Amino acid sequence: MSYCELDVIEGWLKRYVHYTDDHCLTTHVLWCAHAHLMEHWDISPRLGFFSAMPGSGKTNALMLTSYLCAPPDRAGNVSISVSPATLARQGEDAAGRAPDIQPQFLDEIDNLYNAASKDGSADLTTAILNGGYKRGNSYERMVGANRDQVKRFGIFGAVGIAGLGRARLPDSLSDRLLRIPMEPIKSGESVERFRQRILEGEHRSYRDALWEFCDRADGKIDIESVAIPEALSGRDIDNWEPLLAVGEVAGNDWAARGRRAAMWFCALKAMTKRDSLALRLLKEVVEYLQEVTKAETAQIYQHLCNKSGAPWRDLKFFNESWIRETLYQFPGAPRQGDVRISQGRVQGFHVDWFADLIERYISPEVTPDTPDNIDNKNKAVGPVGSVAASVIPIRPIEIEPPESHIDDWHVFQERAGILEHEAGLCRADAEARATRDSWPKLPDFDRRKGAA
Repeated sequence: MSYCELDVIEGWLKRYVHYTDDHCLTTHVLWCAHAHLMEHWDISPRLGFFSAMPGSGKTNALMLTSYLCAPPDRAGNVSISVSPATLARQGEDAAGRAPDIQPQFLDEIDNLYNAASKDGSADLTTAILNGGYKRGNSYERMVGANRDQVKRFGIFGAVGIAGLGRARLPDSLSDRLLRIPMEPIKSGESVERFRQRILEGEHRSYRDALWEFCDRADGKIDIESVAIPEALSGRDIDNWEPLLAVGEVAGNDWAARGRRAAMWFCALKAMTKRDSLALRLLKEVVEYLQEVTKAETAQIYQHLCNKSGAPWRDLKFFNESWIRETLYQFPGAPRQGDVRISQGRVQGFHVDWFADLIERYISPEVTPDTPDNIDNKNKAVGPVGSVAASVIPIRPIEIEPPESHIDDWHVFQERAGILEHEAGLCRADAEARATRDSWPKLPDFDRRKGAA
């Protein structure tokens, strides 16, 4: 096996970051290289580090990414708060294929996207992060002494973010994100202590190694011939194409590792998508209505608040209005109307009104997660490349017994997802078992080969 600078970068990152899976490390290394080769891409996926609790290494991982990817005068710097205008004005229109802005690294993203946040700037920040994902998009504002001139700010560039898992990221941003889960280390696991004063001098040799690789790869990248697993389609192709192109140039086993990581992340993303908050609300409202046939909206609200193991009462934004508005997100969703209950008419819902949504989103025969089959150039996407589709099992994350974290909704969801995936349970049964005191032991997984 020949030498590759990416192997050196991989070893350095492993010294300071505990990854939940080797696929996460592979993705991190490939993304760092992609950030130095932006002239070759029309799409730049966002990289995110998220954990259920503080002290899991997400900020360290983001800072190491900054050391490797940011310009020398900003190496190691991350922003904990940035206005939309500042984010957009980092760069001007770029000539040729250069990115419009330098790599940006935003920490504490959960403070911007959380249940209590009422800051309207979050919408504009989201628009810039989403728009900067694709070359050619811009941020336009009126400038000049009399505000009578239109100025266009280019926003295409690489962006890394980090935060707690409670961050309520918009679906549009989540779809553009390579989300790396982080977890605290446990007994028997260790990483080197993160000391910034040491890294200030140490990182330069690793950044230079990455630059050396990118200089060598610059003339060899052929984005049109990248072999993409058939399991990927739509947005996932856009997200992974740059990273897979880097892997093919790197040689050794980086191309194969990149494809395995792509399928692993897409499987994880699909499982998370099934558990989206809006879809869960729809399912639980329908389940209640199937029991009582019809109910006042206030009754539905009280039922959800009192439901054991459910997240609703812990959400600061949760109220009757939010229930209605969230249900209305589904095309064809019924509007609140008059229903007769106890010889009186109240505002609520009838189960029959949800017949179309039940068939479309809840019936077991329907797979609501089927990705789009149109790429970012509005071309139909069929099987791409020559790599056969395969199933990459997701290694379950070892967690504490349920009684110690039963109030943590993210951990609860993680348990239920593992049970659903491994034991073949329906979602309701998986959630019921996830709340029990007896937590079944799942088979150990080899990080590269799946189940042991």
